[in-house]
Amino acid sequence: MHSHSELRGTFAKGFSKFKNVYAFVGLDHYSAQDRFFSAYGTETYTAGYNLLSAGIGGNLVNAAGRKVLELFIEGTNPGNVNYQSNMSRLKYFDNAETAPGVQRGIFNMGRNVSFKVIVPFELAHKAAAN
Repeated sequence: MHSHSELRGTFAKGFSKFKNVYAFVGLDHYSAQDRFFSAYGTETYTAGYNLLSAGIGGNLVNAAGRKVLELFIEGTNPGNVNYQSNMSRLKYFDNAETAPGVQRGIFNMGRNVSFKVIVPFELAHKAAAN
């Protein structure tokens, strides 16, 4: 079972030069996969796990209130949790060497932080008003 919860705040008026600001924190919960087809070793048990996510973003405006930049910073799995999705076939591939007590297989992506900047521009020339 998979569930997703998110707490999000949006501030349209923003703060000073930042407008349309938002921030969020989310939690994804994946239950253990303990009901599987175990005959012939085709599937195995998959442990449950929780993943956090968080982000913030908004628009930077000039003195006239016109958007200059859109800025976003978002992160997933900031706790760098080792996990294997029950739907991933990579969990069945073995690592060349694993330390004692370490689960075999290839794990899903760990900590990820992304930055995004959007710079608006116009290709059409606006005619001067008469």
